[in-house]
This record gives sequence, C-alpha cells and structure tokens, in this order.
Amino acid sequence: MSKESIKKAYTGLVGKCNKLAKNKFIMSGQSIADILKFIAASPELMGYVSSCNSGVDYRKELSDALAGGYFRLPRDSRVAVALVTGLLFDFDRKVIGLYQFLCTYFKDDDINKSFASFCNRVITPYLLAFKDVLDGGEVEDKPESAVLVEDSVRDTIVPYIGALTEAIMSDDALDDDKRNTYVTMLEGLYLALENSGAKLVKVVWLGLKAIMGDYRNGASYLKSIENVMRSYAML
Repeated sequence: MSKESIKKAYTGLVGKCNKLAKNKFIMSGQSIADILKFIAASPELMGYVSSCNSGVDYRKELSDALAGGYFRLPRDSRVAVALVTGLLFDFDRKVIGLYQFLCTYFKDDDINKSFASFCNRVITPYLLAFKDVLDGGEVEDKPESAVLVEDSVRDTIVPYIGALTEAIMSDDALDDDKRNTYVTMLEGLYLALENSGAKLVKVVWLGLKAIMGDYRNGASYLKSIENVMRSYAML
C-alpha cells in the first residue's frame, strides 16, 4: 500500500463520517451504511481494520465501554477502531438499535442532540484513532496473526460473486443507486477474500447480506456463498 493511496482512502472516510455528523438522526442509517460500504470497498482501510480486529474481543470491549451507564472509548487507538467499526456494523444490521442506544448512553430530550453528542464523542475520536493507527506504519495485506482464507474457499466463492455481479448489471428493474451499492459490496467481498483474514471476510459478508437481503434475484447466489462459508466454519 502506498502512502498516497492510504491518505486518499482516509480522506474519503473523513468525508463519509463528516456527512454522518452533519445529518439529523433520521438520516443516520443511510450514512452509517455508506461508511461501512466505503470501508468494505477500500483495500487500504480494510487491511487496517483487519489488523485492528486481530486479537480484540469486540463483545468484551463493548461491554467495558458501556460500563457505568455511559459510553467510554478505549484509549488504545487500535482497539477503538475495532470497537467503533464493529458498533457501526451492529447498528447497520439492527443487532443494536441506534435510537435506544442513544437514549440510554447519550441522554437528551432531543434525539438530534443525542445523535450530535454521539458523533462528537464517538465518531470524531474514531477518526482520530484511525489516523493514529494509519500513522503507526504500514500494515501487511495478510497479517500473520489473522486466520487467512483458504484458496479453495476463495476459488469456490469468486465465481458466485462474478455471476451475481453479471445478474445485477443486466437487471433493468434495479435503479442505478441500488445497482452501484450491490456491486460495490460484492467488490468489497472479493477484495476481502483476496487480501484479508477470515474474520474480516465474515464481517464484510454480514454487511453484504444485510444490504442485499431483499434482492430476490440474488437469493440463490447469496445462499450458495453462505453455504460455502458455513462448510468451512467461517460463520
């Protein structure tokens, strides 16, 4: 990874996060999805997220961060990146409800003020932690500490990605925004299979499945990919 490509990827992430912070709460869901899609489609950022996730117990870190009835980010930048990225995925997949989360840990009579507080106390420090991680040095495309994806898994799944991409591109019923979103997510899964560990592949897959879950023409392809991942104990 070149320093220029990393800088460009980080600038793009800052833009996505700033857009989230400028929005009202009602628009937060789409902005969070946009952040996750941007990360998934960026091999530079995905490499660092994979490195940060390695050895971090997300559920434990989340529990620690919420201890005392308010949200406190860990001081370790690497852990902070892993925690907030995982939290955004949980919001996007509705594993954790953002509204209830804000009402519980960022209390205010106005939900938009709660959301603004969340952005100030979580998203802004997240960007600073991410920059700290990036400034710490290059991360290998395939960290030794990560459980790498077997060639047989990649070789089996990639044809499904290709076939589904072709089906999406030829589907006239899809509008351009959905088509671009679906293709971007599939590209993210492909890049994760090529460059990252099994843990990050799982994270990207869960995001892709959540976003494409209502696309009926892709159901059989998604099911086939899921079956492959389950057969290799990746889910």
